[in-house]
Amino acid sequence: MPKPIRLLSMVGVAGAAAALLAACSGGATATGGSSSSNPPAPTTASSSASTTSADLSTTQSSLGTIVVDSKGRTVYLFTVDTNNPPKSNCGTGCDSVWPPVPAPASGQPTLSGVDSSKVGTVTRSDGSKQLTLNGWPLYEYEGDSAAGDVKGENIQNTWFAVTPQGTKATAASSSGTTSNSSSGGYGY
Repeated sequence: MPKPIRLLSMVGVAGAAAALLAACSGGATATGGSSSSNPPAPTTASSSASTTSADLSTTQSSLGTIVVDSKGRTVYLFTVDTNNPPKSNCGTGCDSVWPPVPAPASGQPTLSGVDSSKVGTVTRSDGSKQLTLNGWPLYEYEGDSAAGDVKGENIQNTWFAVTPQGTKATAASSSGTTSNSSSGGYGY
């Protein structure tokens, strides 16, 4: 029995070392900055997406190219919100299941693969700032346990992963889940 545990530990150490090397060798372009002479490696849901330092970047998923946050977690839009003008309608209770993607304290988010002209912020009812893409306030989903998960896709037909253009990511092969309609579209 101890041998499988040691093997899992060795795999975990190797994975952590690979992630550390990827984090040290990758680079993100800041908003409005010029790109470096070495373009960043493409991100994937299973590798560098979880090691990105950009506030918003792109990755490949079962839904195609989607946007992820600095932790590599899929970001979503809520169709009950508005994008023109930007307004979040996910308040107390909702925001514990769908945490807002916060705007950086510096005010200027770092981006990779996302058009800076489409990125903005919205002030939430509690006064905090939330990142927007194409006017849509952005959220994570608490049900996504790992970078690249898209378990929040199409919950209640109101929550959708976001494309780099700030639109709903949808795919015919989407395995999005729906939840009880009594949840008010919050997915809990």
